[in-house]
Amino acid sequence: MGLSIVEDWPELEHRQVMNAINHAAGRYHADDERTAAQRMADGLINLAKAYASGAVTGGREQPTVIVGCTPETIAGLSDQPGWTAHGDRIPADVLRQLAENAYIRRIVMAGTTIIELGNRVRFAADDLYQALMIRDGGCRYPGCTVPAAWCEIDHLIPVEHGGGTNTRNLVLWCTFHHHVEHRAGVIVIGDATDLHLQMPDGRRLHGPPKGRTTPAAA
Repeated sequence: MGLSIVEDWPELEHRQVMNAINHAAGRYHADDERTAAQRMADGLINLAKAYASGAVTGGREQPTVIVGCTPETIAGLSDQPGWTAHGDRIPADVLRQLAENAYIRRIVMAGTTIIELGNRVRFAADDLYQALMIRDGGCRYPGCTVPAAWCEIDHLIPVEHGGGTNTRNLVLWCTFHHHVEHRAGVIVIGDATDLHLQMPDGRRLHGPPKGRTTPAAA
């Protein structure tokens, strides 16, 4: 049985998956006789074993991908792409979506000289993320069963369009439905308390919070 890695996916998800596989495969050393494909296969097996044992349970921390960009791009004032440490170009709209769940560190440079290095910050602090997990209970897309711990934060009104970082403007989506919500022709109606999606085919979907106020029945 062969092993192949799908290339037709967004740049950041591709880089995150590859970083996770390489990390799980273990550090390369001189006595390692595995081929690149064998190391990738071992990495996938190690990830599967870790998930099955409960060592990997989802959550907000993701494989690290270092991306550089200008503050104008994050603010929506420029569509200049970003770049990764691996040399990949990241489109501006993908960068702004990434910023909703990433750590951001401000670096002030004069030419090639770093003159100031800021602290890591997030758009949405961890206590706000935890509140969304309790309220939303998982992905807000109708019918989706992905739990909250595996979801990403999304600004219904983007920050670059004046959207606030608060409970009325933030919801949780799984990675797939986060991309769906950003597709051309999908219109967000309402806010996080009464959320509807107008789809390109005319359907109007209601995505109420799924959080429980009492424990689920056994």
